[in-house]
Amino acid sequence: MVYVLKVILGLLSLAMGLATRFVYLDYKDIKKTEGFDDLSIWQKIRFNFTFFSIFSSIVSLIVFLVYFIIAKITIE
Repeated sequence: MVYVLKVILGLLSLAMGLATRFVYLDYKDIKKTEGFDDLSIWQKIRFNFTFFSIFSSIVSLIVFLVYFIIAKITIE
């Protein structure tokens, strides 16, 4: 039962890694667009804050899942 849980957590962490990759690639693509240059300073700060908060929350979820994969889990 514990092994099944660890496999599921591993698959979830891989899925979150893929989601993080797509979020980062979208961020890079949006920064290259012409419309991004037309934004005001405040809108750029808000955009960057939104991206980094999403990025940091996904990375912290991955770290949380990997911790449970590595940690010894027993069911009594």
